[in-house]
Amino acid sequence: MATRPDVIETLHRSFLDVGVDVIETDSFGSFSLVLAEYDLAERAHELNVTAATLARRLADEYSTPDRPKFVAGSMGRAPSSPPSARRRSPPCATPTKSRQPACSKAASTC
Repeated sequence: MATRPDVIETLHRSFLDVGVDVIETDSFGSFSLVLAEYDLAERAHELNVTAATLARRLADEYSTPDRPKFVAGSMGRAPSSPPSARRRSPPCATPTKSRQPACSKAASTC
């Protein structure tokens, strides 16, 4: 959000262009608990205000009297595992006959 607001703007516009009435702030878990892992906890308020301001500006731009657009705050989810476990890449699931692998070897998270 702080370094590439243009990417978030493009994401919002892609939804608004197809007619959605509500967009999220897309702050991607910008709350102090998560940001503390990266020594950025003190920026939580700034990042969330920036995300909400951008989303509101675009919602206003696309709003009409007959079809207003709304912004929903995105809380994300609280981490459920210790920081060290979240930093490791998840293992790829072994495919079985009945299902596809959870991720591919080409994926950046595997």
